[in-house]
Amino acid sequence: TTASSGGAPSAGVSATGGGGGSGARVQSSQVAQETLEKVFKPWCKQKAAQLFRFAHRRFAAGEGRGGVLFQFARTGDVAEGRWPTEEAGWRYLPQRLIGSLGIKTNHVSSAVLRYSPQQQCVIIALVKEAKFDRFYFLSAPKGFAGRGGAGGDAGEPQPTSASAAAGGAP
Repeated sequence: TTASSGGAPSAGVSATGGGGGSGARVQSSQVAQETLEKVFKPWCKQKAAQLFRFAHRRFAAGEGRGGVLFQFARTGDVAEGRWPTEEAGWRYLPQRLIGSLGIKTNHVSSAVLRYSPQQQCVIIALVKEAKFDRFYFLSAPKGFAGRGGAGGDAGEPQPTSASAAAGGAP
């Protein structure tokens, strides 16, 4: 499976981000995006199977579609690896609560609507300081196919640009 920086998601892990505005906020968003890609995304790849199983348990338990949410106060928190690394600290955010994030969440809501819960999960990263968010699709781990999943590699990123998520050109 391969990683791509735009267009439609392929198998594995996909990412897309929001944020923007003008001036310093755009620069801040770019730094947040780069930091998430260099630091957080590799961790997601490493923990993909565990993250998928965590999300799928919540979906199957009746919480419905949603995503595993990681919130960061500052971009520096991402750079320093300051997020819960074990399930006890992870938070599953059902679709109905995504609007409570206080950001422009259309692309995150769209991701939660279009993923296949038996084959993927959604990881949501929010950097408050930069007013930037990013989501990743993680594929079901190999061996999950016996329970209705598609199998596949649960660790390769598939970035998708925010414009593509919003219906723009890939």
